[in-house]
Amino acid sequence: MCVTKKELEAKIFAAVVVTDTGCWEWQRARSSTGYGAIAVDRKTRGVHRVSYEVFIGPIPDGLCVMHRCDNPPCCNPAHLMVGTKGDNNADRAAKGRSSCGNAVKTHCKHGHPFTEPPVNGRRTCKPCRKRHQEKYRAENRELINQKRRK
Repeated sequence: MCVTKKELEAKIFAAVVVTDTGCWEWQRARSSTGYGAIAVDRKTRGVHRVSYEVFIGPIPDGLCVMHRCDNPPCCNPAHLMVGTKGDNNADRAAKGRSSCGNAVKTHCKHGHPFTEPPVNGRRTCKPCRKRHQEKYRAENRELINQKRRK
């Protein structure tokens, strides 16, 4: 790093507000997902990752920096921990904010249960699929008949 630890510490402390929960909430630029963004050596980085490196140490290769507090703009090193992507996904799902919200769904939007196990890696709702196929066939009957004749 060309920027010193002291400079980064000062930059972080100048841009955070400490909340009642002890979070150091980043008050400057944030990503679309709410994570703080900081420029270090002309590169934009996650402030939680920079905070971890400054106050705790290097992030081991292949590991993510995760929030114990589940607050994306937080950069309090006491609220940060490292883990694998699998750990991060499991933690996120356990806290009810899985990026794959569909992974936790058991029923389609019409209330029908999804098939178990997934077919070709996809869960399907048989009643909705059947209704969709019937609608397609009704709307495209002439096209379907033409293809059959060939």
